[in-house]
Amino acid sequence: MPRSWDAVYKELIARLFAQWQILLTTQVEVGRLPRTIDAVAICTPEDWARLAQLTPFDFFQLHNLLEFKSPRDRLTPGKYKLVISRAYLYMHQTGVDDLSTVTVCIITSRKPRKVLGQVPELVKFQRVRQGLYRSDDKLPLYVLVASELPVEPRNYPLLLFASGRKMKEFLRALLQQPPGELLTFAFELYPEEVLAMSQQSSHKDHAAQVLVQHLGVPKVLELIGKDELMREDAVRILV
Repeated sequence: MPRSWDAVYKELIARLFAQWQILLTTQVEVGRLPRTIDAVAICTPEDWARLAQLTPFDFFQLHNLLEFKSPRDRLTPGKYKLVISRAYLYMHQTGVDDLSTVTVCIITSRKPRKVLGQVPELVKFQRVRQGLYRSDDKLPLYVLVASELPVEPRNYPLLLFASGRKMKEFLRALLQQPPGELLTFAFELYPEEVLAMSQQSSHKDHAAQVLVQHLGVPKVLELIGKDELMREDAVRILV
């Protein structure tokens, strides 16, 4: 059975930060009740310089709380308040009092228009750059909108969670690159789109090898489902 968006996000973010040798923990419990933060990254000043160069996370500080909102789990004013409350619970649990050492980053697939511009009595946001917004909350909080990020390598991991035209633009760009681990994540989320686009890719054979190596033919066919034409295409490309 295909994995959820949340599961793919957490594995991806964990592998990325491991590559950058930054301590990251997923499903961080805060408080006595089962409240969790999707991921927490602890960074040093040396990490900040590397992240600013390689990723869209150029605003990170020491404690960095990462929350993910998929297309099926939109960021609403109520959920915004839950994210803020969990951040303060994290600070209480870890003994952090200096707000300047903490950031909260909510990664969303689509633009949460109501939160970003329609509830000024709750919070106001300022656009930092394309796809990045900062709140006027006392606690430094940012919203990264995957579907607004430029299609460039530093944004590729988050563009996995884009939607609509930006998602297709990203997949086309990804398939023109030598295939790697990101391709397997993309295939998990968009098996039909990746399979169709890979047939036009100059790296088609290599892409097939990567998918088989990471997922295996049975898993690939499972992700595609019962569509006979798609399964025939998959067998032709992968075997």
